[in-house]
Amino acid sequence: MSDIQQKLKLRELEIVDEHDQPRIRLSVEQGVASIQLLSLLGEVGARIELDQAGFSKIQLASITEPLLNVKLEMDPKGSHIKFDHQNGASNYLFLNNQGASGLVMLDAQQQRKFAATVSEQGVLKIDQ
Repeated sequence: MSDIQQKLKLRELEIVDEHDQPRIRLSVEQGVASIQLLSLLGEVGARIELDQAGFSKIQLASITEPLLNVKLEMDPKGSHIKFDHQNGASNYLFLNNQGASGLVMLDAQQQRKFAATVSEQGVLKIDQ
């Protein structure tokens, strides 16, 4: 058995389709490791990232409707899932590091229309 190890080191790797169009991009830029799924025109439709602090994010975006997307993120405050609609409305679920969780709904003008939270102690609060 040989002790020769083969290693390929790159800052970016693109995987192309049968027409030589990049469809998957693996990269590290400014300390952020990412995997991107690309449309036929090179637009990012899905992205998985890991930042320098070790927090990860997954984003799914519509190529045809730029504001329509879903994000699953972890950050220093906790974790959350956010849904954005092309008309400006959005909803998000969260669980923060203090143990509180909730659901918040915003209308197309980004005005809060509904919020339900549960404290770490289990107290439910609903705002409309």
